[in-house]
Amino acid sequence: MKTYAIDKITNGIAACECLETGETIEITPPAGAKEGDLLHPARDGAFTINHEATKDRRKNLEARLQRLFTF
Repeated sequence: MKTYAIDKITNGIAACECLETGETIEITPPAGAKEGDLLHPARDGAFTINHEATKDRRKNLEARLQRLFTF
């Protein structure tokens, strides 16, 4: 299953990048979606937010930033 990350949301349209392929798409984001959220396509063509994967990714990225700025 492909996973997409929301890069930005402008005027109700989300620019997303597929984490596996690098492909970019524009979609109408699901309700409550924000930049950085990870999405999975649903069978009906809509997208759903993967809250657990988003939380894990944000925690991972924050830890990487901490390591960069720790002297």
